[in-house]
Amino acid sequence: MTLCKNLSQPSTDAAASQVLVGYKTYLFIPFELLCLLLLLVLTGLPISHVWAADSAPFWSATLNAQSPPNNQLLGYYNIGLSFGSLDDTTVEFNGTTYTIRAFYQHQVGDEKCHIEFDKSVEALLKSQVSLTVKVGSTEHSYPSFAFEGSDKKKISTDSRCGFSQGDNSVSFSARPNKPTGLAATAGSKRVVLEWTNPSDSAITKYQYRRGSGGMFLAFADVPNSRATTTFYTITGLNNGTEYSFQLRAVNSIGVGEPSDTVKATPNPRPSKPTGFSATAGNKAVLLEWTDPSDSTINRYQYRYDDGDGYIVPVDISNSGATTTAYTVTGLSNGTEYSFQVRAVNSIGAGIFSDTKKATPIDPAPVLSVGSAMLDEGGTASYTVKLSPAPLGNMTVAVVSNDTGAVTVTSGASLTFTTATYSTGQTVTLRGTEDADGTDETANITHTTSRNSVNSVVKTLSVAVADNDRVLILSSSSGVTVSEGSTATYTVRLKTQPSAVVTVAVARKAGQDTDLTVSSGASLTFTTSTWSTAQTVTLAAAEDADALAGTADFSHTASGGNYTSVTADLTVTESDNDTAALTLSSSSGVTVTEGDTATYTVALATEPSAAVTVSVSSGDTGAVTVSPTKLTFTTSDY
Repeated sequence: MTLCKNLSQPSTDAAASQVLVGYKTYLFIPFELLCLLLLLVLTGLPISHVWAADSAPFWSATLNAQSPPNNQLLGYYNIGLSFGSLDDTTVEFNGTTYTIRAFYQHQVGDEKCHIEFDKSVEALLKSQVSLTVKVGSTEHSYPSFAFEGSDKKKISTDSRCGFSQGDNSVSFSARPNKPTGLAATAGSKRVVLEWTNPSDSAITKYQYRRGSGGMFLAFADVPNSRATTTFYTITGLNNGTEYSFQLRAVNSIGVGEPSDTVKATPNPRPSKPTGFSATAGNKAVLLEWTDPSDSTINRYQYRYDDGDGYIVPVDISNSGATTTAYTVTGLSNGTEYSFQVRAVNSIGAGIFSDTKKATPIDPAPVLSVGSAMLDEGGTASYTVKLSPAPLGNMTVAVVSNDTGAVTVTSGASLTFTTATYSTGQTVTLRGTEDADGTDETANITHTTSRNSVNSVVKTLSVAVADNDRVLILSSSSGVTVSEGSTATYTVRLKTQPSAVVTVAVARKAGQDTDLTVSSGASLTFTTSTWSTAQTVTLAAAEDADALAGTADFSHTASGGNYTSVTADLTVTESDNDTAALTLSSSSGVTVTEGDTATYTVALATEPSAAVTVSVSSGDTGAVTVSPTKLTFTTSDY
């Protein structure tokens, strides 16, 4: 033993033979291997944990919780092999850290893989976690796994270990969590179960069980349930019997822990109506309540107390299980009534709803008034409607609170009858002319009148756009400027501004650049100088063309009530160039018979486009011309 122990240290001798165990390679001299095998035979121990380099099994361990507590995934772990065991790995599950170590055994004469687990993982392998062992191409599932008091747990897989990377693995997976928030709501011969969505997509279905008298039936599938299902109605129950209910979730690993127990007793009579309300109308009250989704209800009843005690319950005509509203008519306006409603089925009448009070009245009229916007001096119309139907004729008076801004020219008095109340009637307004340049606003009031009820007033605000904010140009029809010279015009305001006004004068983009503002590009008018005309000087630059160019000049005001007021002016350039042809020899050209002579032709001014000049001889028997056509462009004229 001592001899072998001393010889069993790793060697760096490249010539030594190799033995591969898991992912780690160790080197032994042939004598060392012979010594080790001899000791095993002499001691009678089984030969295990030693393979040739091409036959060592490969192992990995996986911790993959599909539905762990608190929705925390455990993760995925690959654990290397070292001398017959998987390396220690720690994992946190539901706030607790565990150590995982799996031992394997592969013996001469026993080709099966045996897996042995440390007791530290016992807490993981109870109600919530399942174990899967993969050996070679075979998977072994252990949905229930307990240590039964021993320190280690050994599993015989009845399969040979795989000898390729990834052939063997140990996996832990979690079952679904215990459902929470379970509630049971009783109806007639039914109970509705509702629970909280655990947001666990691994759940494949839910199962429930019911019990009575201390005994539970077996769990049954919730039909068509899936991960997002949160309610189920159990029917066919006995009214008056108290039932207990539990729920559990199921995933591909197995069933989870059952929920806490909840109890409910189906009611043989309809339940008390909920969501009950009473809304007053004209000699009537509208009763409304929530649909209880109880198909056993065959009618509803109501009753009221007008101060002399409740009347006998009255059946609501044509009512049934889905009825949720009824209007009680023939009541007295001004009298307070207390109302209740109840459901009835074949067993009998249920409990009356909570009491709601309402006082019928002749309802106040509601005026529907259109909208209007005016220009000073202009007109605009809108319509007025009334609702609900009045008890008699009703008059609406239409009045302007500022006739200096707006006047009512037609529709100042509108009459609505019980037959025409919903037909729109027209009101026409006019904006009043004035001398200032200020926009104005007027309020148009619409006042109803009728017997014994206070009037109702509806107000319409109308804006009037002033037409006196104008920039006055002395030459509004246009200005002409001679080429190489200047021209002037003046600008002033039509009305007194509310503050200092600045007018910017500029040539518009893309216009003839020969035309410019020489002076007066920015003009300032005050509340005292607004009517004094100010001069703008325009200039036309000399150019080589013979074109009379044009440009539009904008005038934009800013400040006071003149902000954004504009005016445009068209300016024309009077060109001083004349279109002509220039010949290099204006006196003539002499050509010797049988010989040639030349001269040149040019344009006197820049053309607006390409120009073609035709050249011809008056006597082709004496002189011929070449070329007969000359082309000039705006760049080579």
